[in-house]
Amino acid sequence: MQAVNDPTTPTRQWIYGWCEQLSEIPGAPCQGEVFAQSDDYTGDPALCVSYSGGAYADFYGEAIPLQNVTFTDQVTVMELEGVHLIYANGAACEFTGLPMTFNINIFCEPNTEGDYNPVANLFDPCNPTVQLISKYGCPAMSVNQIMEYLAKFEAYFGIFFIAGGVILCFFGY
Repeated sequence: MQAVNDPTTPTRQWIYGWCEQLSEIPGAPCQGEVFAQSDDYTGDPALCVSYSGGAYADFYGEAIPLQNVTFTDQVTVMELEGVHLIYANGAACEFTGLPMTFNINIFCEPNTEGDYNPVANLFDPCNPTVQLISKYGCPAMSVNQIMEYLAKFEAYFGIFFIAGGVILCFFGY
């Protein structure tokens, strides 16, 4: 569970579980069957506002293409990529009437444990965004790694498939 403060309204915070509903997290101020909520620090569950739905389809991610990113100490790092996490289908926004979302951008910097500004960007109050720069935004495995592994052992795979084909030819359907 993470809590992010809103500097324009210091009495409000956003709470999100990375991949689990808040009701599964002990001690979460908001205990809804959702992935992201906002509260006003009072601890009153009636004042929690949902920024996501409760279905796992309401939580998804997409790749962030290369772009310039600034660390919290104002040092700009050229061309980082990463992952954009979206918590969608929240309560209706009071300004637009559309469902609210909560967004997290995690940019890949392999040598950084975690550099983030835990303040939500409120240019769009119905869709706040938090920026993080961390090694955890880097891909864990790529298709290139899988193809390199398969290329190392292609002769063995070939023998296996030829032998399997002969067996299927005479004994299979």
